[in-house]
Amino acid sequence: MEQVHLYKGEVAVMAGSEADHFFLVRHGRLTRADIDDKSQDYAENEMLGIVNVLQRQAYKHTYIASLTTTLVKLDQNVITNRLVDQSDEFKAIFGSIVGQMDSG
Repeated sequence: MEQVHLYKGEVAVMAGSEADHFFLVRHGRLTRADIDDKSQDYAENEMLGIVNVLQRQAYKHTYIASLTTTLVKLDQNVITNRLVDQSDEFKAIFGSIVGQMDSG
């Protein structure tokens, strides 16, 4: 886990990059670079990339800081290590739910 500080306009996630981490927005805001739709933004206490990590997919979109932003960068192992000890039934249900989610 590490903190990442971005200034307005800096790239947080580049489309096509491997999703081996996910992010918690501690302060600031991330905006999707290819659209002008604030509903796709990530604001304080929202997480970006969990679905990408779970589905082992690269990021589909580029996200930039729309103002000075602090992120907490978390390794995929934060999630995957906890799934190892779960029952097969839980893993199947969890996998089904993840399969229905949209990645960023």
